[in-house]
Amino acid sequence: MAENDADFWANKHHEEMLVDELRAENKKLSDTLKGIEDARADWQELIEKEANQLRAENERLRAKLDAYKRDELVSKIFSEALADLLIALDAFNPQDHDEVFKHCIDVLIKTHLARASAPAPAPRTSPD
Repeated sequence: MAENDADFWANKHHEEMLVDELRAENKKLSDTLKGIEDARADWQELIEKEANQLRAENERLRAKLDAYKRDELVSKIFSEALADLLIALDAFNPQDHDEVFKHCIDVLIKTHLARASAPAPAPRTSPD
């Protein structure tokens, strides 16, 4: 009976040691998993921050491109109107050129300013 008691206590002690080892291993794995989850959250935050910066830069570049296209269009309209003005001046008496030219330039400038101050087109939305 004493031998059975000794075996029992030896087995019990061995089981307790195994349980302690398993708990320690479980703690290590839990800590590792927590570290991985924290790192993933940090990376996700960095990715979202970078994505937001890229979206803002994209929007800024789109606005710049839209403004450039608008300026290019206004410049083209102004150039075409000036060419039409020069053609029209040929139809007038040379003595009247200065007066007609001043009047036409005044109209062109007012037209140009009106177009330039018109509201910009609404920014395009991306399919994000």
